[in-house]
Amino acid sequence: MPAGAHPTAVAFSEGSSSVVVAAQALLGSSLYMYADVSAPPTAENKQQGKLSPPEIKWSHPKIHGKESVLNVAAARATHGSGDGSTIIISCSEGVTYPIAIHNA
Repeated sequence: MPAGAHPTAVAFSEGSSSVVVAAQALLGSSLYMYADVSAPPTAENKQQGKLSPPEIKWSHPKIHGKESVLNVAAARATHGSGDGSTIIISCSEGVTYPIAIHNA
């Protein structure tokens, strides 16, 4: 998480392999998707407790202006012509359009 950002909501994406975190900072709210982009852990790494930390896969800054994100949800686009990509929905108070849809 970038310095000065305070997490306000969390959602799981792509099963349990990715986490989407909404964070509030001075300049506004942002979304960050963290994913394990390294190779799967080996038995030796698991035994010693040395799993690699997740890395930021993408970020979307200033998603609701300076308003704090209240809730975040994630789903896969599989209906109709959906290609299986992740769709993130966030909502906040005090803005003209309180719900925003983000394509991962």
